[in-house]
Parts: sequence; structure tokens; C-alpha cells
Amino acid sequence: RIKRAKNLMSGEEDAVYSPFVKAEVNGKRMETSAVKHTNNPYWNEELTFSFDQVQGDFLSSLIQLQVSHHTLIGMNRVVGQCELDLAKVYCANAEHYLRSKWFVLHSESHFGPVMGFLQASIAVLNVLTDPIPEEDPEEDAVDDEALIAA
Repeated sequence: RIKRAKNLMSGEEDAVYSPFVKAEVNGKRMETSAVKHTNNPYWNEELTFSFDQVQGDFLSSLIQLQVSHHTLIGMNRVVGQCELDLAKVYCANAEHYLRSKWFVLHSESHFGPVMGFLQASIAVLNVLTDPIPEEDPEEDAVDDEALIAA
């Protein structure tokens, strides 16, 4: 679940975005809708990927999250991005779930400048054996604890 972003930085002074999130795992891509005219968007949209892979192979994959925005001339510009090893999500707890974590968005690399923050809940589930975790509405409150995705 892609929840929200905050403090999205622009290369231009006083620029306001129409941001959306693109998520990619093993070459499959999905994206949220765009939220017009804000650098602090709220989506609360669920993106679900399904894979027919052996668990060990799948857990060696990365999830890449990229915040982009639609420009006035119809092109998309990357604001910031992060990636996370799916094995870290799977091993995080018994639910295999990171709930409402903040991820640091960097420009072009992990060492680039911080371009904002993205809040998301990520689960790695076996649909045959793992129950889908319930979202807690209380967790939607702003939590300033950032998780730096590596």
C-alpha cells in the first residue's frame, strides 16, 4: 500500500508537483494515480504483484519505488527513488510485513541528495498460507521515523 509522500524536493524554486509512484518488482510495473499540485501527496492506494516463483528466487529480488511527476509538457520527471530487498521485508516479522514505514527518496543513487520521503506498507506473502495483514487506521498518523531503504 502506497500511503503518502512528504517534502518532495524540486530542482526549481517554488515548483509544485503532480506526483505519482511507480513500483517495480522483477520487471513488473504498477503505478498509483497522480495527485495534482502538491509536494505532500496522499494516495492510500494498494498495488499488488503476483509471481509464480520459488520463494528463494523471489526473495533475492528488489522492490523499487520511484516518485515521479507529470510535467506541463506531458513528460514524466523522476523526483526520487528507493529500493528494498524483499528478503528484508519477509524476515522483518512473522507477518512478513513492513507496516507504514517511511522510506528516504534519493535522486539518482543511494548516495544522492534526499529528495523527500515516501510512506508505504509492504508485505511479501504466500497466498496459500499467509493471511493478508489488516491495515490499522491509527497508523496513518505521521510518524517521523524514516527507514532508509538499502
